[in-house]
Amino acid sequence: MDTFKTIVEIIIAILIIRYIIQKYNVLGCYREPVRKTRADIDTYKDQEQATLQRLYEIAEHFSQQERNIHMQTTLANMSRNGSNFQALAAAYPELKSNQTYLSLMHSVENLEGSIQSSRQEYNNAVGQYQMIRSQIPYCILAPLFGFKAAEYNMGKNQEEASQTAPVSFSQPAPELTAPSEVLPEAEYQCPKCHSKLQQKTGKFGTYWRCENPQCKADFTDKDGEPVIITCPDCHNGYLHKRTLGHQEYWTCSNYPSCKAKYPADASFILTSPTKGHE
Repeated sequence: MDTFKTIVEIIIAILIIRYIIQKYNVLGCYREPVRKTRADIDTYKDQEQATLQRLYEIAEHFSQQERNIHMQTTLANMSRNGSNFQALAAAYPELKSNQTYLSLMHSVENLEGSIQSSRQEYNNAVGQYQMIRSQIPYCILAPLFGFKAAEYNMGKNQEEASQTAPVSFSQPAPELTAPSEVLPEAEYQCPKCHSKLQQKTGKFGTYWRCENPQCKADFTDKDGEPVIITCPDCHNGYLHKRTLGHQEYWTCSNYPSCKAKYPADASFILTSPTKGHE
């Protein structure tokens, strides 16, 4: 009788072990695609970062060959922002004709597409993994086996990598100097509070903003300088370039109290000198 009881206990133990192994393997099958696609995303990002670094070096080398110090500064600022590499090539035909530069740009586009595709596969794998992990008995066994919850990858918003964020490079940018002397960086004052204006880059391009947090006035950029023109209608606000109905216009900063609107190619704006330079 004792022998029979022992045999039954052994059989039950074997069945329990087999059941646990089977559930463990199921969780492993769902977790492995999550790990693989996550690794793919990281690999593509490393490749993209290396390619962007190479693009940056080419742009910096090209800027050093320019004799115009203002053009050097413009090239350097544009090359430091990954989202501006296309605009940089379009703005300078000599750079656009560089086959290495164009090849690297094509590689960046392909890598970005691979990142998006891998991110979608990753999120699909996370969804399936989280679904099986939430079911009985996996919701009980997963923590015991060390199968932690996985998070969805929401892309650049999750990584705080918006279009306004500059690309970080491992090597510092080389200092740009004029052929004969170092010229001081031009400074511009805010006409409202007389604080310093800072050049910034956003999703709509380059613009200028007052560094005074109480003011935060912003101005349109034109050839690396802020456009500071008093509104001819109210004589109080300042003209800004805005896109309205797929058309560009100059509008007053005091809108809606002032509804002044001028065509983007208005001659008096194009020929007006920039004010506020110290």
